[in-house]
Amino acid sequence: MDKRQCLAEISTLFSENSAAFKQFNSKNRTLSRPEFDAQTIWLRFCQSKDGHYVRNGHYLVDCHKHSSHEIFFSLCGELGYTDENGTELYVPQGSFCLFPAGFLHRQFHYRQSVHLGIALDIQFHDTPEGAYLSRCFQSAPFSSLPMSEQLLSTIHRLSCEIVDQRPCVDVVINNLLSLLIVEVSRSINPHFEYTKSVVTLKDPRAEELASFICSNLSAHLTQVDFETKFGMSIKQLNRIMVKYYDMSVFAFLRKERIRQVRNMLTKTNLSLKEIALSVGYSDEFTMSKAFKQFEGMPPGRYRTSYHLIDT
Repeated sequence: MDKRQCLAEISTLFSENSAAFKQFNSKNRTLSRPEFDAQTIWLRFCQSKDGHYVRNGHYLVDCHKHSSHEIFFSLCGELGYTDENGTELYVPQGSFCLFPAGFLHRQFHYRQSVHLGIALDIQFHDTPEGAYLSRCFQSAPFSSLPMSEQLLSTIHRLSCEIVDQRPCVDVVINNLLSLLIVEVSRSINPHFEYTKSVVTLKDPRAEELASFICSNLSAHLTQVDFETKFGMSIKQLNRIMVKYYDMSVFAFLRKERIRQVRNMLTKTNLSLKEIALSVGYSDEFTMSKAFKQFEGMPPGRYRTSYHLIDT
């Protein structure tokens, strides 16, 4: 599918399934994975039919800035921006622009009366991948950037999932949003170096804590274990983890256990009991209860939907 056809299909999906996109727009999403940690403030499909970009009945025309990074994908029509110096920027369909956190900008008009786009505000946590993405986004130029085939294909898949609403759609959508953000960073600067100096955490104790937890998922770790290992109170350790991972020590432990359970459900034929014992749960019932709280479904159903091993 070429670029023009892909854009046309996305616009058609939106116009023919406005209720599904309206429901999607009503939710704020949080993307939180060990390898990719980010928080979306909001992400919306936005349509204009009268030459103005309207949200909640107000025209967004004033010069403003955000504490997070802002991205706008143009899918139909052409959007205009100025920076604080009055420099004009037009973003034609099939392109996007990105404003780093704290960048003053203003929307002023469309060149076409009908416009469809995606607006996204996002901030990153201080993880290695988050630091890389934030650094890459902060280096974005004030210019219109063409969407790569991979980026446009991801938006098309996202639109299809919103319309189809198949089982476990939220899991798929969150994965696509993560991919969308990574593809944006690649489009901004495909040669941006992923170096240790970019991704090093400010406090090495946070990385050491995370590494210790991931290496001991099968152990029945207690508060005393952490305090003995690191020579600090659990309150001090929690303060470090919340600062750099946005969660307490035991919240991080629970999250990592569920991540490992997901991995083993989809990539092995181990029984639920074997999986539970291997990641530190006393039995499969305790694991199933915890898994359902995180994933919204029991592990058996998750395996049925996503199992990658022939059984």
